[in-house]
Amino acid sequence: LTCGEEGEGDEEAVADEKSTQKKGENAEDDKETDVTSQEHLVQMLRKRGTCEESRRHSERPHTFWDTQPVPSMSSEYSQDNGPLDNIKTPEDVRSDPYPLPAQFEWCTCDVNDAKELQEIYTLLTENYVEDDDSMFRFDYSTDFLEWALKPPGYLRQWHLGVRVKGGGKLVGFITGIPAHIQVFEKKIDMAEINFLCVHKKLRSKRLAPVLIKEITRRVNCENVWQAVYTAGVVLPRPVSECRYHHRSLNPKKLIEVGFSHLGARMTMARTIKLYKVPDAPQLSGMREMKKADVPRVHFLVSTYLKKFQLHPELSADEIEHWMLPRKDVVYCYVRENEKGEINDVCSFYNLPSTVLGHEKHNQLRAAYSYWNVANTVPLQDLMYDALILAKQRDFDVFNALDVMENESFLKELKFGIGDGFLQYYLYNWKCPKIDPHGIGLALVAAMINTPMGPQAAPLAMAEADKSPKEEPEEEEEAEEEEDEVENDETGQAGGEKKKKKKKKKPAKKEGAATAGYPAPANGEEDKEDPDQQQHLLQMLRKRGPCEESRRQTAREHAFWDTQPVPSMGSEYGQDSGPLDEVRQVEDVHAEPYPLPDKFEWCTCNVDDDKEIDEIYTLLTENYVEDDDSMFRFDYSVHFLRWALKPPEFLRSWHLGVRVQGGGKLVGFITGIPAKIRVLEKSIQMAEINFLCVHKRLRSKRLAPVLIKEITRRVNRENIWQAVYTAGVVLPRPISECRYWHRSLNPKKLIEVGFSHLGARMTMARTIKLYKVPDVPQLPGMREMKKEDVPKVHSLVVNYLRKFTLHPEFSPEEVEHWMLPRTGVVYCYVRENEKGEVTDVCSFYSLPSSILGHAKHTLLKAAYSYWNVATTVPLQDLMYDALILAKQQDFDVFNALDIMENESFLKDLKFGIGDGYLQYYLYNWKCPRIEPKGIGLVLL
Repeated sequence: LTCGEEGEGDEEAVADEKSTQKKGENAEDDKETDVTSQEHLVQMLRKRGTCEESRRHSERPHTFWDTQPVPSMSSEYSQDNGPLDNIKTPEDVRSDPYPLPAQFEWCTCDVNDAKELQEIYTLLTENYVEDDDSMFRFDYSTDFLEWALKPPGYLRQWHLGVRVKGGGKLVGFITGIPAHIQVFEKKIDMAEINFLCVHKKLRSKRLAPVLIKEITRRVNCENVWQAVYTAGVVLPRPVSECRYHHRSLNPKKLIEVGFSHLGARMTMARTIKLYKVPDAPQLSGMREMKKADVPRVHFLVSTYLKKFQLHPELSADEIEHWMLPRKDVVYCYVRENEKGEINDVCSFYNLPSTVLGHEKHNQLRAAYSYWNVANTVPLQDLMYDALILAKQRDFDVFNALDVMENESFLKELKFGIGDGFLQYYLYNWKCPKIDPHGIGLALVAAMINTPMGPQAAPLAMAEADKSPKEEPEEEEEAEEEEDEVENDETGQAGGEKKKKKKKKKPAKKEGAATAGYPAPANGEEDKEDPDQQQHLLQMLRKRGPCEESRRQTAREHAFWDTQPVPSMGSEYGQDSGPLDEVRQVEDVHAEPYPLPDKFEWCTCNVDDDKEIDEIYTLLTENYVEDDDSMFRFDYSVHFLRWALKPPEFLRSWHLGVRVQGGGKLVGFITGIPAKIRVLEKSIQMAEINFLCVHKRLRSKRLAPVLIKEITRRVNRENIWQAVYTAGVVLPRPISECRYWHRSLNPKKLIEVGFSHLGARMTMARTIKLYKVPDVPQLPGMREMKKEDVPKVHSLVVNYLRKFTLHPEFSPEEVEHWMLPRTGVVYCYVRENEKGEVTDVCSFYSLPSSILGHAKHTLLKAAYSYWNVATTVPLQDLMYDALILAKQQDFDVFNALDIMENESFLKDLKFGIGDGYLQYYLYNWKCPRIEPKGIGLVLL
């Protein structure tokens, strides 16, 4: 059964347990519907990645699970914490095993018997991973299986098998091990269920449902009534959904076997350098755990886990079993101080994969993050050493879920987000939904949810060429590394071509002029740090993350440290208010800031065709830095006029810098007025955008003075706050959001290098996967008209009030921003039978020129804008938005994870991108805001 990215596997309903089983019936005689439902159960406990089909159809019937004590998909998450079923005793449990189809019999597997353990290994190896065409197949060694299945207090009868009568071949398997689990404030004896597997030739025999029922019966007979399990598919109903991240340790091998791809602008040598780690741990006192360390490690781990809502309560014996190093199974290291005290511990386990059909490599060694406790050092530093130690053991990749406190190091240590999700489930227990950072449970044999292939495991999307312990050698090298490694299924407009080899340029003589531009006066070219200048130029650019800025947040920011913005090292306060002392307009100097010699200020008239063409040319050629880019944003004249001329715009806030004499426009920055609510306060602000300096004049320090001058002009209007966004990390974001991309024209996206064809995907299959209907699916959808403005205004304004940061629009502003303009903004409303407008969706157009491609010249990208669903699910409304965007010939639909967008991103097949967008407030402090609290879209 193929699932995940191909969207062809039907992953949900299972065989109806009421179906009668015909004795002597061969597999090929069963109905195909039974085959399909059987395969769902087989995958239940398999960690083989997200089954997209199951994710999109989570509301449909689940024949088997609807008979079990688990919450239904449609039910609300309870605030209660307790059992779902009536309390029973072992006497209430049937004493006889559930009947099997004819020709099969139950067996209890003895994992102490080498022959039986080998049978289990063979069954799992050949059937636990379904697809024979897979590039990779998980390799559960017998040593691993012994470790996973024989913890202290294990029960042999919970290692349950199904054999063929007579020949005795093992054809089915499921296991349970005892565990003490704390869910919120309650401690429960549970079974950890795993390794559900049925021989692929017997999927029609409905063995999976009866395996689950029989293991449940055996568990109940021990007076245990709850269970915990994980799965890569969505079943009724997860208590948490987590995601895998992958960190390359051997990028050359990962690329050679197809696990990852070489980035379009990356050489193999540069990629190897990017992911290189030191040869030895960087923290003092790191050593392998010994048996004598068990009491201290038990204390550290048990104390640490108490902070999580779902976690195991481990005994000292269990810590010894799970964490004491076993060769090629589990690795554990402790950090000992000068006094011989252990205060930190890191661990990972080994789950390799066989590489199928490769002439050079036959195994991929994967380490999986396990229990990690950092008390005396940052967790990031401890995990950096874990990567080094894994590399010492010849691991090729290091995998980690976003559980516990892992998010604190994933991005900084160059982990790349994978396609694989892992759902956590509780059987016969209800509780509130738990965020990944509330999960403190690592099921060693259950943390296997991603297909071992490129679609699920791209190299990390980090964009700098150094480890967190090193500084870049030069700014140019750091810039060349941006966007080097792409996700297989989704790309980011802005991925770059491979750079040409650059010759070292001779140093310019002081005062030498660049052709067509004035020479620096008095050697001023050398006065500004080019690194600081580049950061300022990127401040308002929506070009994805600068990973170097993300990792080096503690470094000095020469310009920003003089501005009324919080420092990077300061804590987020709970207060909300201005940072600067209150001033009057009279306090603002009337004269513009001085510019370097041979430059002059200008106010740009965007109504003048000649001037708007100059702005367009400047932005087109310089707003995206790299001439070797594969894509270049194409801000049309119509788009610029829409963006810069809202109601009550001020022409003086369209600020330019020209060369004296020739008059060439070489610098630009804009502001537009906006009323913004932050928490409970409504503030008149300026939205700052389009900071751009001609690339040949980057040494002239025009960027800082452009920012200071636009600030002065805004202050002269008695406005003292501003809002802006950037793809780089500066002092200091109030929120960090992420772009997602939904393919509408996958063939074109693959042809131009925006996306890649999955290793197990054909072009026809990919086109089918992303195909949308020709017409909207909701009745009453039509284009917005001017007479709709009052109702649309009411819908949008009322909707935005639920978000922590949002604009307060007037009807005139809604008309300006949302009334359709061909090639610029698209807005659709849903009208009911009474002619009332009840729902609205919108998106704007920001295409990119495709550089140097023989066939395609333009990539049409739609960006999600304002969307309000009051009578239908937001997911259904956005599905129609995709259809409408496809009707307008858009190639890709982009959306941030702001507002309520997360409710539809995964289900509508959006893929997570590499691009981050930070939100900033100037001269205003407030608590940090989660993306779902952001109700503001800046163009």
